[in-house]
Amino acid sequence: MRTAKSIGDTRTESDASNNNRDLILGKTRDTLKHCDQDIVKLLNQSQLHLEAIREFINHTATAVQALTKNKRVKTGIILTEGVRKILKTACDIQPELFNTQLQQSIPLIQRHLRREVSEHINYEGKILNGLDFDEVEDIIRNFKTEGVEAIVISFLHSYQNNDHERATKYYINKYHPEFTVTYSTESIEHLHTT
Repeated sequence: MRTAKSIGDTRTESDASNNNRDLILGKTRDTLKHCDQDIVKLLNQSQLHLEAIREFINHTATAVQALTKNKRVKTGIILTEGVRKILKTACDIQPELFNTQLQQSIPLIQRHLRREVSEHINYEGKILNGLDFDEVEDIIRNFKTEGVEAIVISFLHSYQNNDHERATKYYINKYHPEFTVTYSTESIEHLHTT
């Protein structure tokens, strides 16, 4: 049996399917502070038994709410050298490029918290310039001074070779565990394993 759960603003929804592809649905009011209790309540309501569940998928609106309401932790990003300006350019609304009245959206990560390292991997996944952990350490020191709580790592062509992203996360987790860290290909890796 597979089951999926979605946590929204006011309720937790669940669906499950068995080997015959029969669909079992359930809904419960959220307590939000105790999502685990909501899940148990939902499983009981749907008459699902934990032993029968082979796969559990979780979805939450929390990230969307944080973005739309601009309530998120202070985040820094570590990028491949030369990419920092492109990040902002890609966010511009092209049809409105010359509109002087256009209200610019607040960037997810402020420009001064977009920091670069000189590592470089080409489009084939070949390492052209290795990762320098002294550069990473300098960035981390700066992030601490700025009050950053979370770090995103996004290196050019990491879809071909994410060794530098993974190594950077490992380094930060080992020497600076107070940060929450993710890298760009981490979610893709998860999708490939499910």
